[in-house]
Parts: sequence; C-alpha cells; structure tokens
Amino acid sequence: MFDWLVNLLGTTPFDAITNPHPYPMIRSGGIFLIIIGIGMVIGSIRDHMELRIVGIGVALTFGAVVYNATALDLIYTLGTPTEFQNALLVIAINIAAIGIGIWSFVIHSREGVSRRFMAGLLVILNLSFLIMIPAQGWMLAVMTVLCIAWALWSLRSTEIRIHRVWLVDGLIKIAAGLVMVIFYPV
Repeated sequence: MFDWLVNLLGTTPFDAITNPHPYPMIRSGGIFLIIIGIGMVIGSIRDHMELRIVGIGVALTFGAVVYNATALDLIYTLGTPTEFQNALLVIAINIAAIGIGIWSFVIHSREGVSRRFMAGLLVILNLSFLIMIPAQGWMLAVMTVLCIAWALWSLRSTEIRIHRVWLVDGLIKIAAGLVMVIFYPV
C-alpha cells in the first residue's frame, strides 16, 4: 500500500539479509516523529490548551495508523528488528501512556489544563523516547535530549508562552524525523 514511499526513499546500502541496518525501525520511527511534530505544531497555532490536547491526540492516532501501515515496508528494507528492539518500542509506548495517565490524574485533577500540566506532558512524552534509543539510534537520542532539556526549561521559565514551547518541540521532532527517514544514520 505504501510502496510509493519506499520507492521515493530509494534503495539503501543496507539489505534485510546480508547487510542489515543496526536500527531497522529508524525510518518508520522518523515518520512517527514527523507526524507527532506536525500535530504539535498545529496544536501550537492557537493559544488554547484544549486544542493542544486534541492536536496531540489526533497526531498520535494518525501516527499510529501510518506507522503500522508503513512499518513493515520501511523496516524490512533495512533488516529485521531484534526482539529486544521490538520490546523496547512496546515498553516505551506503555510507559508513556501510563506516565501521561498518572500525570493527568494527579495534576489535571487539581489544576485543570494548566501551563504546568502541558509542559509536564512534554517531559513525560520525551522521557519515553529514551527507552527507544537502542531501537532507533543516535538521532533519536539527540532529539530526545534536546526535547527533554527544552521541556524542563519551559517548566522553570514561565515567561515563555506554552504554545511556543509546543511549537519548538514539534519542530525539533519534525527535523529529527526527516533526518531519520531520509538519511537513516547509523
């Protein structure tokens, strides 16, 4: 179904059997980051907290659908992920969901959709990417460190409007995703 995307990305010096890429999920992970980043950028356009939640929810849903639809084509052109890499992906998604659920229960129930709540969501989301680094490579590590530092700084620096925090975080994700999809660095 998404053969056009695989063809667009061209052939690679890696193949699934004789020379697999050390991070075969790097391209599909990059697509996921691009979609999440776009959702964050869209959510940052308006200065309404609720729109950010809807934007990230739509992006996560759309990202999951596209990721699942393209993952096999994009992964298996670079090799087969190990069981460890697959497990890390599942663990990271579950930890993010649990962390966001706990954060939402603890903070949202007291403060509603506050600046602290929204910046905290970014910290939790970005922390979950740490778990995926062995599965998707050093570009994800660079993005994760930048996004965690940005989110933590935004928690302390209240003069930065939260929509700008989400905009920058989204743009970092889009940039990292593009590098992962186009260049799939080793």
